[in-house]
Amino acid sequence: ALTLALGMSVFAGCGKDNSVDNGRKLIYNLGSDPETIDPTLNTATEAGTVIDNAFEGLMRLDENEKAIPGVAEKMDVSDDKLVYTFTLRKDAKWSDGKDVTAKDFEYSWVRALTKETAAEYAYQFFYIKNGLKFNKGEAKREDLGIEVVDDHTLKVTLE
Repeated sequence: ALTLALGMSVFAGCGKDNSVDNGRKLIYNLGSDPETIDPTLNTATEAGTVIDNAFEGLMRLDENEKAIPGVAEKMDVSDDKLVYTFTLRKDAKWSDGKDVTAKDFEYSWVRALTKETAAEYAYQFFYIKNGLKFNKGEAKREDLGIEVVDDHTLKVTLE
């Protein structure tokens, strides 16, 4: 997982804001407009701030940098530490109200690994079984260690 270290300056604003605080608005000073908020293609800090606030991963880090459940309600790890099975929360929703599914994670990860996408951070998925080979065009999709077991279960096999 990518972690962005943000200084307190992102919370700094200029001038006085007389608007009513309804507890539902979050304002960031990004410094500049993001070129993209596509998590697969982004490499910039300002877009990373937007992405971090718009998307939640399977796991996230707590205040002590310990991995805790995010969209996944639990993670099971095989004895050899090569197979990770994520059970997704059934209440995880997209902004349009549709369920977040294991297929959504599969799509995103395969897209990041696809050579034509040219994702700069694709290498972060090379630990997945045949991830590097798939990225080079030397393995097929079905050879990847990413398996959708059902709508709420994703199994990932590492090299």
